[in-house]
Amino acid sequence: MLITEGVFRCRGSASICRFFTQLKKHIPICIVYLDDAHGLGTMGPGGHGVATPFAAQDDVDFIMGTFSKSFASIGGFCRL
Repeated sequence: MLITEGVFRCRGSASICRFFTQLKKHIPICIVYLDDAHGLGTMGPGGHGVATPFAAQDDVDFIMGTFSKSFASIGGFCRL
């Protein structure tokens, strides 16, 4: 299982989702988990998260996000 942040909050740099999803094609048993709590609402077209600009959202197995950062609400989600 490969687990990564969408946006590393200390530096503000985005993860390289495309590299991770390409790695998954070479290692089919690899599961990619993206913690996009800081990317949702701020990154990508329409704030859809950090995987969207890399066209990798369909190749990521789990995308976790939170509603409390960008949306000033409570709760979270995990997209399978």
